[in-house]
Amino acid sequence: NTGSASQRDAARLAFEAVGLPHRRTEDWKYTGVSALSAHTWGAAAPVVVSADQVAEHRVAGVPCLVYVDGHFAADLSDEIAVEGLRVQRLSEGELPSNFGTLLDIDGHAFAALNAWRWTDGAALEVARDARCGAVQVLQVYSGAETPSAVFPRLYVSVASGGQLELIESHVSLADGPVLSASVAELAVGANASLQHTRVGTESAATRHYGRTQVRVARDGRYAHRGVMLGGAQARCELHLRFDDPGAEAEIDALFAAQAGRHLDLHTVVTHAAPHCTSRQLCKGIATQGGRGVFTGLVKVGVGAHHTRADQSNPNLLLGGASIEGGLDAARIDTRPQLEIDNDDVKCSHGATVGRLDADALFYLSARGLPRPTAERLLTAAFAQEVLERVPQADLRARLTHAVLGALYGAGDLGAVTALDLSGDDTP
Repeated sequence: NTGSASQRDAARLAFEAVGLPHRRTEDWKYTGVSALSAHTWGAAAPVVVSADQVAEHRVAGVPCLVYVDGHFAADLSDEIAVEGLRVQRLSEGELPSNFGTLLDIDGHAFAALNAWRWTDGAALEVARDARCGAVQVLQVYSGAETPSAVFPRLYVSVASGGQLELIESHVSLADGPVLSASVAELAVGANASLQHTRVGTESAATRHYGRTQVRVARDGRYAHRGVMLGGAQARCELHLRFDDPGAEAEIDALFAAQAGRHLDLHTVVTHAAPHCTSRQLCKGIATQGGRGVFTGLVKVGVGAHHTRADQSNPNLLLGGASIEGGLDAARIDTRPQLEIDNDDVKCSHGATVGRLDADALFYLSARGLPRPTAERLLTAAFAQEVLERVPQADLRARLTHAVLGALYGAGDLGAVTALDLSGDDTP
């Protein structure tokens, strides 16, 4: 349609103006993208994906929309008939009236690239005062041998008083090269609630650059639970803005970077209205050969009196120091930042990078636990502070084991797998 065409033209110009980021770009100081030039990226060829291939990635009891390489897969998706919830394919019919208006593309290459090149996606619109339960949007990357570029798009609007649980999953089926530039626009209305769980378990040949743009209205509430495990390189950006008083946001996120993985978590929370509250707990784990990055910026505007903003970024390094005589240690770079333009606020931020506590390891070993099991148990406990806040018990349990599997190997979890670390207290 005309609106879409004008947005695409603006996005193309924005992308051409900025180009791909490089390490001299401050926001990309620790994440270079030069490896993208190793491939010629084209559109993904049509593939046949079976229900069995996606079954393990679906959340039990939750209706699911499946997209394969950015295209809707009707045969793999559920018919969603929930009162008060409108579900639409973005490639069909008129776009939602606010589509594209939340997204900031100026100076942001991959967001502009998505706005220019997207072909399909999902729109979920919750009606006023409707309580719509949970919906999963599953983005599947087939990973064929030919390098492919995919541009997933998601738009969610929760009207005044409405409630929705959104599960956004990004998974790979094979190890072919994939470039994914995804965008999610999330609008939370007055006194509305959106719980958003975002999970990335892409293959070691996938490079994923995702942007989530959130706007929260008066007395609205947004909760984000993010888990990053996959991708040769993955960067997830969360940009959240309060424009009206009384809004709240909780951000709980975890990345676990195994050898050969580079995971970058970037958050920007803008308090542009008074009496708003934000809390961030963003944790990172890197094992030998893994690399992690956290950048967290909290901006408090001139008129945002009585703001409460807390940000915490604890990080854990695992593994030894050398491989074949060369240094290949785990590394995490962290940059918590505050920009405050008024005095009537309560704000805090902090970051730590360290290893497992030696006293805790000694305590567990002295009580009969083998050291490898003790290390895994303490790592699981570190991750669990984030994972226990994932609302769905099925997904919570799977993520716990996926994190340990990524860091220690699926077949080497020892007695830890026998412990109840899922946070599910059902008998």
